[in-house]
Amino acid sequence: MTVTPASALADVPVSVTVTGLPAGARTTVTATATDTSGVPWKSSADFKAGSDGKVSLAQEPLSGYASADPMALFLLMTPTRGNAEFFQGGGPTLDVTLRASVDGKVVAQATAHRHGDPGIRQRDLRPAADGLYGTLYLPSDTSTPRPALVVFGGSEGGLSPLVTEAASLLAMNGYPALALAYFGASGLPATLGGVLLEYFTRAVRLLRAQPGVDQRHVLVQGTSRGGEAALLVGATYPGLVNGVVAGVPGARAGGTLVTAGPPSWTVSGRPVPIGQDIPVERIRGPVVTNCGELDGVWPSCPNMDAVSFRLKQHHFYYPVIALRYPDAGHYVGSFETSYVSVTDALLDVGPKGGNAGGTLEATLAGAADSHAKLLALLRSL
Repeated sequence: MTVTPASALADVPVSVTVTGLPAGARTTVTATATDTSGVPWKSSADFKAGSDGKVSLAQEPLSGYASADPMALFLLMTPTRGNAEFFQGGGPTLDVTLRASVDGKVVAQATAHRHGDPGIRQRDLRPAADGLYGTLYLPSDTSTPRPALVVFGGSEGGLSPLVTEAASLLAMNGYPALALAYFGASGLPATLGGVLLEYFTRAVRLLRAQPGVDQRHVLVQGTSRGGEAALLVGATYPGLVNGVVAGVPGARAGGTLVTAGPPSWTVSGRPVPIGQDIPVERIRGPVVTNCGELDGVWPSCPNMDAVSFRLKQHHFYYPVIALRYPDAGHYVGSFETSYVSVTDALLDVGPKGGNAGGTLEATLAGAADSHAKLLALLRSL
């Protein structure tokens, strides 16, 4: 069994192959890992060896998950004890052990070493000190200016693990990032109502002042209601924000209950009217959006299409990347992957939010693909 590359950053996909098997043999491949809280996780799938005695995790499985995906065994591990919902990462390294078995006998084994960047500098920001609630992540090497992003979540509020993970992964890849909460945390509005868009500009300015930040390319990135906010911020402050990444976004300004309650956003002390189309054509920089066609929270694909159509109508000058995932749900908008498992709990956003929709495999794979395409864009800037 070979793993290529054998050691890589946590968000880098790997190729896993097994050779020397009997031709046509039904082969079970398992993946196991233990998270930082000591909970063991495991996944498995069956494959048919080719006439050359080879199995690749890139081929379609006989069982275990739905379709060919070379990273599915990493993404779809579940806890073998307890009821953990998320794999607790965050350690400097993570070893995923892979074993291939034929007729119940282990015939091959290898280890995929996943790691972060121990040189990343992390600083917590809280309202008492900086007027902001978030965590700043700076790459280990800031000698060359690179694009930077302010990253925030949606209606969950606070500073969610998906937001901090997305920001830290960007820093691992060399891009300074600020994970930001904008309500539901100490010193901030308790609910998604009356949030000052000026608050986001303070975050952008703080990030701009950090070493290693390319002043020409500071973007904002949000998910769901945060995607709505990102589009609003980019359109309202085009001289400050150099591009927008909006996962499963809204195309219109909303309220505390999306279409009801007090308006969510204010500018210069005035509320942004609920239902107002976001003038996305004012954005000065690339616009990246994504959606899941099985989104159970709101119509993210029609919303994304409305944004794309408006940009096309106005002959938008900058790159527009719109990513559509047929079987994915709402959480595809996280743009996040460290190829670390979660359970089906990801598909449920709670009794007030309903089901996030989509299949777990498609949602995680779509988020990983979105993350990879975002990195490709950042490299091109």
